[in-house]
Amino acid sequence: MDARRGLQLVSKVVRTLSQTSEPERSLPSIARATAEAIPDSCVLSVCGEDGKTLTRIASHDVDPTTIALAERQFVSGATAALMQPTVLVAPMRASAQWLGLVTVVRNADHAPFDALDLEVVDALAGHVALAIHNARLAKKLERGEELQQTTQFLDAIVENIPDMVFVKDADKLSFVRFNRAGEELLGMSRADLIGKTDDDFFPKSEAAFFTQKDRETLANKQLVEIFEEPIQTRAGTRWLHTKKVPLVDANGTPRFLLGISQDITERKRADAALRSAKETVEHANKELEAFAYSIVHDLRSPLRGILGYSAAVLEDAGDKLDARPREYLRRMQVAAARMATLIEDLLGLARVTQADLVRTHVDLAALAASAIGGLQHTDKNRSAEIVIQPNLFVDADPHMMAIVLENLIDNAWKFTSKREHARIEIGKTDNAFFVRDNGAGFDMAYTEQLFGVFRRLHMQEDFAGTGIGLATVARIIHRHHGRVWAEGRVGEGATFYFTVGDSL
Repeated sequence: MDARRGLQLVSKVVRTLSQTSEPERSLPSIARATAEAIPDSCVLSVCGEDGKTLTRIASHDVDPTTIALAERQFVSGATAALMQPTVLVAPMRASAQWLGLVTVVRNADHAPFDALDLEVVDALAGHVALAIHNARLAKKLERGEELQQTTQFLDAIVENIPDMVFVKDADKLSFVRFNRAGEELLGMSRADLIGKTDDDFFPKSEAAFFTQKDRETLANKQLVEIFEEPIQTRAGTRWLHTKKVPLVDANGTPRFLLGISQDITERKRADAALRSAKETVEHANKELEAFAYSIVHDLRSPLRGILGYSAAVLEDAGDKLDARPREYLRRMQVAAARMATLIEDLLGLARVTQADLVRTHVDLAALAASAIGGLQHTDKNRSAEIVIQPNLFVDADPHMMAIVLENLIDNAWKFTSKREHARIEIGKTDNAFFVRDNGAGFDMAYTEQLFGVFRRLHMQEDFAGTGIGLATVARIIHRHHGRVWAEGRVGEGATFYFTVGDSL
């Protein structure tokens, strides 16, 4: 090779390397240029970043056997350019790092390599090595910046998590990381916490409990959740919900313990206040119900006296009284009888509220048939079409469900009394049981009033009743964790639906 040709080759290689940030992608074109300028073959091999592996990246020759010959003659660990009859090997070095080899092979029918060939190949190796070294250094710097940005991003996340986040060394269980929420919760700075253990801050029993859970987490290599744990802080006792997980290395060995603790103190206080309020209300309701039950129960005796004495007066002296006094006595008896019915219904409502609820497998169809039979027996002049679907089974209190059906069917019987062709159906839809009739119906605008005590949508003169039956139904269904509702239209009948929930 003459000097001019060698200079052109080096200049071309330098220009090629200067135009890319990834010099290893330019090696095929450099191998081609070198093989054409210094016949006949060129192989460029690059050492991995670990400094232990050598990989052929680019090669060029019209005869592949020439390259194979060069590889067989390559001596690993060459430290200087070697000149042999057919093979020239130059190491690529930069900043005392071995980055690869430039191997040039000349066929036997060409002149042997000379000093100029050696100088050119050595220069090529130096330029390529410097370009690769700089590119790798730039990537390391870039990765370092990316790592720094990632670390800053993760730090920002940890710092802004509203729950306490801490990390402990797996060996000594000393704190190595704390976030701002942890400082605020404990009332201490992280400078006072880092390097310390639980024994330095908490009572002995608490510290022993924390250590036990930490060791359990690390030993089992799985999450441990502590739903409630009290800790002593500078602001007093706080309750935490804590999750702990081990942080393991590539071999699965726990190196750190990560903990996240949510302060649930206010929630516990709110729950306690709610329980207390609920217990107070329940106690007050029970006292009120007992008081009402006592009053209603005690009213029965004087009411029986009113009924008895008024009946005695009518029987003993009725023929001696004028028509008006007799009418007054008769109205007194009617009012007293209605009050007696009202008292019995109120007592019934109190009983279903206070009685124990015992669930069994109940056939509502059988209970409905019994209720219908009772009505037909007491009102033999009535005729109505009765439809009862079979197999209406439910898990519920049989006595209470009998009261539900008796009230609903009694309503249907009563409000169809003025129908020439009355029809009552008891059945089940996909989601609820129902009692349907084609009676007087009601205005849906007042549906919310149906299940209140003493609430009536019809005049007493039109349909008798106390307004307690549906309230009793609602109370029973509520105790079964179900719901009750109604649909109707004036003059077109009504349907009462109810569901029965699962036992809690």
